[in-house]
Amino acid sequence: MSKLTRRSILKSGGVAASTLLLPRFAIAQGDNRPSVTIAVQKVTNSNVLDVLREQSNVGERVFFSSVWEGLISKNWRGNLEAVPGLATEWRRIDDQTVEVKLRQGVKFHNGDELTADDVVFTFSRERMFGETEAKNRSTIKAFEKIPTPRPGKELPPDVPAVARRIWPDLVRVDAVDKYTVRFYNATPDVTIEGRLSRYGSDIMNRRAWDESASYLDWARKPITTGPYKVVELKPDVSLTLEATTNIGVAVRRSSASASSKCLKSRAASMACCRANTSSLATSRRTRSPASRRTPHSKCRAAPSSIIA
Repeated sequence: MSKLTRRSILKSGGVAASTLLLPRFAIAQGDNRPSVTIAVQKVTNSNVLDVLREQSNVGERVFFSSVWEGLISKNWRGNLEAVPGLATEWRRIDDQTVEVKLRQGVKFHNGDELTADDVVFTFSRERMFGETEAKNRSTIKAFEKIPTPRPGKELPPDVPAVARRIWPDLVRVDAVDKYTVRFYNATPDVTIEGRLSRYGSDIMNRRAWDESASYLDWARKPITTGPYKVVELKPDVSLTLEATTNIGVAVRRSSASASSKCLKSRAASMACCRANTSSLATSRRTRSPASRRTPHSKCRAAPSSIIA
């Protein structure tokens, strides 16, 4: 049985990378992949799985390369340079406009194919910006109408606030064809490509949003393209993910399922780890030499789990 130690993952790039390493492991294996359980103090701070509401390293641990994916990614095992994600290529039309070509054949967790319509909606007022305007926008189209969300689909105030922090001058995103979109900025911006690769610019499925009864229903089970799909989020209790079978950006998943269990105390976490029922993860960045020698770094995995 293959085993990852918490210490080896820390050496590979920090705790936030632990979620990244699991789904991206490209190794030959049969169908007897293990299920992974990780004990954490908090699954998400906001009790939802919306990348625009979970802007912490807690959220990164869950979202990055597990559930959500963006148009432009980063080479996490190299020099963090930009690499194709859900987009295969991108080019500058001018200093305010970037055109992006989508990867064809990528499927969302509900079976829908990723198209330009999903990208346009992801960066729309209804999903992201609400009634906010680009900071340096000089004119407003006379025919432009700000959509009124249906009851229950109102965005929490922090969603457009975070969206405008990421995209202060984005005016609109247009579909050129089924697999091509253009991003239009109000002012010249050399960082548009960087903003596309930023946490929070990840792509969602439009139909899933439309079919959800409320924002909260959608935010606790978003439909995305990542290597793992959300099975269930129990706020302050657990998050269960299941490996997907469709091939998008990610390589074959190294575990059949992954779950995070929220344990309220260090004692409970240690007991769980010693009992070999789960691995232990923490969002703390640094530790004293004494704390690094605590027993949880030496826990051994039971046959049905691995140390993460």
